[in-house]
Amino acid sequence: MLYIIINKAPYFKLHKSSFSISIILSLFFIFFGVGNFFGLLIKTTSYQIQYLFVILLLSEVISYFNVRLQNSKIFYYLNICKRGFLIGIFVEAFKVGS
Repeated sequence: MLYIIINKAPYFKLHKSSFSISIILSLFFIFFGVGNFFGLLIKTTSYQIQYLFVILLLSEVISYFNVRLQNSKIFYYLNICKRGFLIGIFVEAFKVGS
């Protein structure tokens, strides 16, 4: 049911039909949880800036290779993981700020 709804919405169209929506959603939510957990743990360390710099650098490298290699499934899935992880960190930072 969810798959049909997502496929009917024009802004949720998948670029290639070989990608599975269940894999995409599971990767996103797993890495969302990992990002949330990372956001909790990073508050207790004194190397916060260095860790965040490395995460952002890794995120930009994934984005660069995703753009360069358009036909690569692995970088498409890594991009999904990156998005979930960064949104998880953002949500954790928002929870701490409020």
